[in-house]
Amino acid sequence: MSIQLKVKLLPEEKNAIEQAPTENVEAYTHYLKGRQLLHTSTKLSLTLGRRMFARAAELDPLYARAYAGMANCDSRLYSKHGVAISADKILATTGKALAIEPNLAEAHAARGYALMIGSRPVEAASAFEQALALDPNCYEANQLYAEFCVTKGDFERAAQHYLRAMEIQPDDYQSPLFLTSVFQSLGRPEQAAKYARLGVKRAEEALRLHPEAPNPRSRAPVRSRSSASAERMAGARTGDRS
Repeated sequence: MSIQLKVKLLPEEKNAIEQAPTENVEAYTHYLKGRQLLHTSTKLSLTLGRRMFARAAELDPLYARAYAGMANCDSRLYSKHGVAISADKILATTGKALAIEPNLAEAHAARGYALMIGSRPVEAASAFEQALALDPNCYEANQLYAEFCVTKGDFERAAQHYLRAMEIQPDDYQSPLFLTSVFQSLGRPEQAAKYARLGVKRAEEALRLHPEAPNPRSRAPVRSRSSASAERMAGARTGDRS
């Protein structure tokens, strides 16, 4: 299956170009397409994204970011879609990335997520913190650490990192959708409704810009119901104060 994608660079991706992570232009093109598919996070997009990252690694076996991308796709396929991939296999892939580029924040974030789904929370927290120390502007480090914080019930910190992920990637629709539940857990229905609407709007915009990509609205209808629920809660809270 072939897919053509327009790619918008994130700040760390622009830095990656300047740092010349690979001299193979075709490998870099596959890497960028993989990132676009990774951010959509449907089962199909993750499967296709992993192929893109794997192809990038084939073209340049020393391309650390390609291995980190493969690990991130595998982690999401396992945790979000129930695909049978062992945490040890994912950690082995992150190990390849870190062996090539030990200070790659993206790889440490991928390792943290693999440790999280492998039920090793202490090591996961350490990996995420190392990723953020290496690069506070790494989208994956912020977004995945936020998800980790949710699993630990630390909703304030989760909100902080989801908001930071949104700043790093202005067209990110996943973080505002996840923030809906986070702010509901914090008892802030007005903010929950605000970010639910924003997430759905961004998901619809992603579909408009990339109609050929796997459908990002697969998340939107579920979160639309969350939006309606959050708005009812916000209205009730406003009514209580009047």
